[in-house]
Amino acid sequence: MDRALAMLNMSGFGIGTFALPFVQSFFPASYLTYVCLFDIGNSLLSLGGTYTLASIVARPDEKVSLKRVAKSLLSSMPFCTYIFIFFLVVCGIKIPDRILIVINIPGNANAFLCMLMIGIMLELKLRKSEFYSVWKYLCRRYAMVILFGICVFCLRPWRRRLKRS
Repeated sequence: MDRALAMLNMSGFGIGTFALPFVQSFFPASYLTYVCLFDIGNSLLSLGGTYTLASIVARPDEKVSLKRVAKSLLSSMPFCTYIFIFFLVVCGIKIPDRILIVINIPGNANAFLCMLMIGIMLELKLRKSEFYSVWKYLCRRYAMVILFGICVFCLRPWRRRLKRS
């Protein structure tokens, strides 16, 4: 069970709720495209794929089947929403402006509600053994993020172009 919990907590980033408002405020609009692309991949994995893998790890006695994986993926509302919107875009179907206006109202409250819920629900009362476990997962996560950042910095395509110039 600890392994499944670690998989859920170490895999995703809160891009849509926390990073998008920051990027919109301080960076050019073109940066928003890249952040949204990252958020799509992040959401598909963390809201669907990682949950499915963690549920498989949490219940090792159950047989892994395509039906079980599909049921787990399709029970994730954010995952289904992303797939639905993807098919709308692929088929060229535009959501009517009247619907977007109505959806925009609760959408604008999303960041505020997330911060409110974190403020209300966050209660840090950890025993020493739990603190060590949290510290261990945080160190692993930051080590992976730093490693990924170094790889992106060293392997980015424009770096090679700058050296040739």
